[in-house]
Amino acid sequence: MRNYIIITAALLTLIYSGCASFRTDVTDLYKTEKSETSKNRVNIFFDIYHYNQSIGADAIPKLLHYPGINSFNDIFKESLKQLTNIKQYDSFTNLSTDVENPMRRKLRDSLVTISDYTIKLEILREKSFAKHFIGSLVSFSTLSIIPIGYTWNYPPCLY
Repeated sequence: MRNYIIITAALLTLIYSGCASFRTDVTDLYKTEKSETSKNRVNIFFDIYHYNQSIGADAIPKLLHYPGINSFNDIFKESLKQLTNIKQYDSFTNLSTDVENPMRRKLRDSLVTISDYTIKLEILREKSFAKHFIGSLVSFSTLSIIPIGYTWNYPPCLY
């Protein structure tokens, strides 16, 4: 029994110690010169669409009348810090009421013409109609004793 404990302790020591490795600092081995590249700073127009779709209830994504993600503008501005060659940008959120509003359509068209590049962002928010219907039915019938989590899915839009 004593030999078994000694062998087990020796094996655990070998397993946990592993290979011995040493670290040396690598200095002055790779000398690179910083190349100064002049970036052409551009004007960009972000054309943003927020869609909503209930899977199982409707087949066509609906354009929302409000941005579908809470605090989308804060997230958008934070992500623009990563893009260093943008001189100026304009963003336009397409609304479901733009069909009836020619002034907003003209504004969108004018922003497209004055920008160097136009980036179209389509954000699709999906939910399962069956899960939301059954979840709300259970939650309502039990007077919210059984809470139901309502989840949204944001799949990539590949149009």
